[in-house]
Amino acid sequence: FIDTFQKLSLDLLRTTLSKNDTFVNAESLAGFLPFFEDALKSDNEGVIISTLRVLGLIMDVPFETESDIFKSCARRCLSIIKNYPSTESELCQACYKYLSNIIRHREDLSLKESSLGYLLVRIQPDLQEQSRQGMAFNFLKALVAKHVMIPEVYDTMDKIREVMVTSHSKERRDMSRSIYFQFIMEYDQGKGRLEKQFKFLVNNLSYPAETGKQSVMELIHLILQKSGRELLEALSSSFFVALAKVLISETSTKTREMSIALISSIFEKMGTEPYEKYILGWLNSQNSSLLRCSLQLYRIKLKVNSLFGNELDDAVIASIKSILES
Repeated sequence: FIDTFQKLSLDLLRTTLSKNDTFVNAESLAGFLPFFEDALKSDNEGVIISTLRVLGLIMDVPFETESDIFKSCARRCLSIIKNYPSTESELCQACYKYLSNIIRHREDLSLKESSLGYLLVRIQPDLQEQSRQGMAFNFLKALVAKHVMIPEVYDTMDKIREVMVTSHSKERRDMSRSIYFQFIMEYDQGKGRLEKQFKFLVNNLSYPAETGKQSVMELIHLILQKSGRELLEALSSSFFVALAKVLISETSTKTREMSIALISSIFEKMGTEPYEKYILGWLNSQNSSLLRCSLQLYRIKLKVNSLFGNELDDAVIASIKSILES
């Protein structure tokens, strides 16, 4: 009966605090700290889960009396996770949620890098599991938001980008894309790793599933909007060529429209001149698909830059006349 009353008391306290912000202060809650410490030592999962939920709710409260309740709770969470064979249990997921809050809100409580690495490795399989993906993504987002630089973050991001393309769930693709975008824009990549990241995007513009291609294109849109000119100069040509391929090979109207929008964005950001050599080269090709591609690209170019009179313009006019005459 003790466990039942403990859990009931904690749940009532959490309900009261969540509905009455005026009680969420040190003066009102200091007397509960010893009770929380006892509850964390319980062998009853329900009591521990209820305690974690209350502590997560009051994590920002500046208690005047010195207390290591939040640190003790973090240690308890690590111990629980290590002793469970799977993260599937409600208790493990509650522990991960608590540790995510610690990472986000408590600068004074830093977890060891070895512990963070262990926690990340444990949740990697959960990125594909619908029942546990929310917990896994929440923990990873907390680490990325704080720019935690450990090898396991980089390893996990390789899996995140795969989920971004291959997942059948729009929610999972969207979450993965958001985290991956923040990672490639804010984390130190090094030249070789950055090239690898963008090569992955270019290669997956030909991914068989329409949803995968579109997810990659949405990420490219974010990169084009947020990147500086130096980065765009390095990668826009490879994006342009890959998007041109999508333009002529894709059967989905929506995907083609997205490729047109991205090519237009590249032209607006970088000007049309760097890409006219591609259009001119394909215009002179004997391949009918490349010829069609060049004319479609030229139409996009005219919408962005209507200046007329250079070599490309003359070549397009000559090509159109030749096609009509034949």
